[in-house]
Amino acid sequence: MEVNTAPILFQANLFYLKSVGTQEQRELLKKDILDLKEKSNDSIARTNPGCWRSDLFPVENYPWLEESAKTLIEQAHNYYSSDQTYFSRTKLEGTSYNAWVNVNEPGSRNVLHSHFSTYSCVYYVQTQGTGSLRLCNPAQTLTNNVSNSPFTRDFYIDPSDGDLILWPSWIPHEVEPNLSNQSRINVAMDVHLAYA
Repeated sequence: MEVNTAPILFQANLFYLKSVGTQEQRELLKKDILDLKEKSNDSIARTNPGCWRSDLFPVENYPWLEESAKTLIEQAHNYYSSDQTYFSRTKLEGTSYNAWVNVNEPGSRNVLHSHFSTYSCVYYVQTQGTGSLRLCNPAQTLTNNVSNSPFTRDFYIDPSDGDLILWPSWIPHEVEPNLSNQSRINVAMDVHLAYA
């Protein structure tokens, strides 16, 4: 008897670049973020305790970071182009994103959430030892499935300074507590694709 496999039911991939930007570029970005934090002091609403979050952040002022983000977005778009739901329109007309920065003090965390956009993207400015990024299959968040069912496990990433990571925004994710003695600093982006 021949067993046939159906098309993939659900798929979500992680796209990443390592060592984005030079040490000097990352240090300048870090200084700009901390200067912004010092000048504003007020974090936007809907953030986590111990986390300072900026309003919109001008990624276009850092072309080396913007170009790397565009590379990841294009890679993901090309990879998923065979998915008829994702690629139901004829032509990608443009990409837009809104970015913000997070500064998580020691002891703080970012609780489980997802985003209303096509992709989520994060660039790690200062992250060594400040907590893992946890990505969850939504089936696991419902807690009504068998724990060893295929592809329901959590996925943990211990990012390094300079890592740029992108994934579909519907994936629930969180950041574990920062147990280090330094702040976790990153630039986060919601990526929106527009079709003709």
